Amino acid sequence: MDSLIYKSVEKETSNCNLEIQGQIPEWLSGDLIRNGPAKFEVGAYKLNHWFDGYSMIHKFSIQNGKVSYKSKFLQSKDYIRSTSANYIKNRSWGTVADPCASIFNKFFSAFSKPEASNASVSILKNGNRIAAVSDFSSMVEFDFNTLETKGDIKFSDQFGNDYMFSAAHSCYDPETKEIYNCLGKPGPKGNFSFVKISESTFERKPFGSLSAPKHTYFHSYALTKNYFIFLEQPLELNIWQLMFSRFLNRPYEACYHWKPENGTKFHLVNRITGEVKTFKSSAFFFFHTVNAFEEGDEVLIDLCLYKDPSVIKDLYLDKLKQNGLKKGKHEFTLQSYNKFTNRNSRSYSALRRLSGSAFLQHEKVMQIL
Repeated sequence: MDSLIYKSVEKETSNCNLEIQGQIPEWLSGDLIRNGPAKFEVGAYKLNHWFDGYSMIHKFSIQNGKVSYKSKFLQSKDYIRSTSANYIKNRSWGTVADPCASIFNKFFSAFSKPEASNASVSILKNGNRIAAVSDFSSMVEFDFNTLETKGDIKFSDQFGNDYMFSAAHSCYDPETKEIYNCLGKPGPKGNFSFVKISESTFERKPFGSLSAPKHTYFHSYALTKNYFIFLEQPLELNIWQLMFSRFLNRPYEACYHWKPENGTKFHLVNRITGEVKTFKSSAFFFFHTVNAFEEGDEVLIDLCLYKDPSVIKDLYLDKLKQNGLKKGKHEFTLQSYNKFTNRNSRSYSALRRLSGSAFLQHEKVMQIL
């Protein structure tokens, strides 16, 4: 069963009715769109990491107790360039690009902005438009009904296309109908711009910013009534390795380094004023938040945590094929940090650990920075 994770899908699927086990409630109807890696080979060349697989868009339509399904490969620039050349043209998370490139071309690639258009992680529905997204800032729009690719979204706002990163998972406020994300521009220091994305136009408007000692990996955030919560975890990007990654045959993943001595920082960004309050905890790695909310002057956030980012290394395809998904090897803990207060005094967090049916509560000091 694990082999389905890294086995390539060779064909797209037209509308077909799926077999149903059980019964779908009469009131349930609508469309479910999903995005994920589906193709791991180009000609004789293979992608190395599960994150690298070329995107396929899936659509499940539920109506009158029946489910139909269709799928299409996202025609991103990376996909088109590589499949047309019959070898891998794009750099990606765990794969070195273009084995036919000359040393001359590789050297001068250090002076151009690294790009990745294979938006294979999630989707962003914005008004009547929908796009495929990843942890890079490019967004590839497609048609909701046919799944046909429309092309890259061109940004005409103040950020343009200069920011390399944004998280695959934005935050959406159903009350205000606002979408929140962060743009990351790596340099000698980390530069993060917090933005609201306008409905249908995809224009990004800033509401706050943060300068950090290093650029760090980010994949998701949390949102409460008053705060956008950005977590600065100590998986740090080496900008010099990134600049020369193609020349040195280094994939993007190899440019990140775990620095647990720096701890993890919770940045609470006021959604109106942009003011940032920072709290520091011991180091952990995470991909996804679960929930966040406020109680009085306290902010609570639930996270799925790992002790370190070694799970990323074990998602290289050769390791997946050798070891599969071993249960218990990368256990994550659902933890809740709370009592991030607005008071100008030392605060603490009650850390709740859920493991099976056990419920343990621990006191943990949080440092306000």
